[in-house]
Amino acid sequence: MASAIVAASSADALLAEAESMTERMAASPRGGMCGERPRKKSRSASGDEEFVVVTVEEVELSLSKVVALPDDEDDDEPGEERLEARVRATQQVANVHEIALLERAKSARALARQLCEHSSDEDDVEDEKRRRDLDEALDRVSATARFRETTAAASPSVFGSSRFFDDVLRALQPRLAVRIAARDLSDAFACSSSSSSSSSRDQSEHQARRDIERDSLVVDGNDRLDGGRVGYDSIVKTLAKAQRRLVARADAREWRRVDDDDFTRLAKLALRAVNRTESGGLALAALQNLLTPKRAPSAAPLLTPVPDSKGAEPLKISLRLGPAKVDARWRWGLCALVEGSTTYRLFKADDFDAQLASARATYSNYLVLPLDALDQPPSDVYFDRANAIVDIELVSAALRHDLACRRQQVDDDDARAYAVVD
Repeated sequence: MASAIVAASSADALLAEAESMTERMAASPRGGMCGERPRKKSRSASGDEEFVVVTVEEVELSLSKVVALPDDEDDDEPGEERLEARVRATQQVANVHEIALLERAKSARALARQLCEHSSDEDDVEDEKRRRDLDEALDRVSATARFRETTAAASPSVFGSSRFFDDVLRALQPRLAVRIAARDLSDAFACSSSSSSSSSRDQSEHQARRDIERDSLVVDGNDRLDGGRVGYDSIVKTLAKAQRRLVARADAREWRRVDDDDFTRLAKLALRAVNRTESGGLALAALQNLLTPKRAPSAAPLLTPVPDSKGAEPLKISLRLGPAKVDARWRWGLCALVEGSTTYRLFKADDFDAQLASARATYSNYLVLPLDALDQPPSDVYFDRANAIVDIELVSAALRHDLACRRQQVDDDDARAYAVVD
């Protein structure tokens, strides 16, 4: 019901604003739009003005200013897509607000029972059913849903995705793929960095600047940015520009006013969350945890991991506008998904001549800038290191060698087949 009320209120507000703008156009001596020709006026028999003639094109133009906030960086995007983005954002924000109202109603009824006042349990049952429906709807579109998965999950194969090698990987052993949550490693990682002191923030930003300018980054799947060539400040501007486009596209300022300072802060925090010091450090801790005997947790890892610089992949940041869980509550706003993958060679602790296996550890985490106006004053950027997950894939060196030989054999067979055809 709350969703319908919000949608209806938005529609009424749009119509009222459109009528208001039309009246202002009519009252303006130049017809309401700067640089446009004056409207033709109709006069009655007595010579008094009765109304102003407004063209259909002028009304459509005024409506477009209300329905979708234009942006000079979004001129190439179809109006239908911007309108769909705004409708989708409005529905998601309505769902988040309705869940918040249901939680408040549940608390109020619990308090009423304590005060021996009448409160029906049927309301709790209906609200809980509605809450589950809303949870499922938001979970389906949330970019952060996978961070709540606790079952083992395989990371992408380091050998590609061709059907042949997928079959080989399924048939041959040993191979292990597992997901490890940061909160399961140690208390050292289970702390939020959103409330750190100013001095620690300055030190972290300095470290992030150094790391990024020695690395490369991919933003929203676009071309790789070389940090050493483009510089830290340019990457921050690129991230801020991407956020500004998302907010303008869905007119998200309707719920909370955000400016370039907010975008810059989220960009810098995302770079701190994804740099090699953070992502590589946690990935290594997770890998060592996996390699340590569970019966002797204080013992040294069975294998010693050594980072493989030749296999380094670019860091990744993806920006989304949508719902996300913040401290177990649904919020809606800008989400920055960060990801960093590191490849390791595994050796015996006393023998670094023979590589026994390889590992690929992929660190992932997310940050949220709430835009749903649920809090006053507005919430700051949310980032919790304990939300991070690390997907690890272990493959034995013997298996890698066998696959390499099989791959070469396939290439040779293909080359001979083409030669026969020619």
